[in-house]
Amino acid sequence: MRRATNIIVIAMWVLLIAGAAAAGPADVPTTSEAAVTAAPQAAEGTWTYEGCFAYFASGPCYDAYRDINGDLWICSRCGTTKNPSEQTCSPLYAFGFWCS
Repeated sequence: MRRATNIIVIAMWVLLIAGAAAAGPADVPTTSEAAVTAAPQAAEGTWTYEGCFAYFASGPCYDAYRDINGDLWICSRCGTTKNPSEQTCSPLYAFGFWCS
């Protein structure tokens, strides 16, 4: 009985920590000037580089872009996206972390 209780307590802690880690900031932070100058260029100026984003605090980090409609998209690993588009990137709906 004691072992089952310990397992339940541990499972609750894991769920609590996972939920806290998934909760991100309510607002998207602005991109620093250094990150913009180091970012790959978006095709035809319709996509704006926002920074590097990770689903988990431990990484890995991916390029995040905002399209002309204001939607966020996640592309390749940071600094490797050549031509962001709806065909090469995925919509960013999840909570996560902005990499520094």
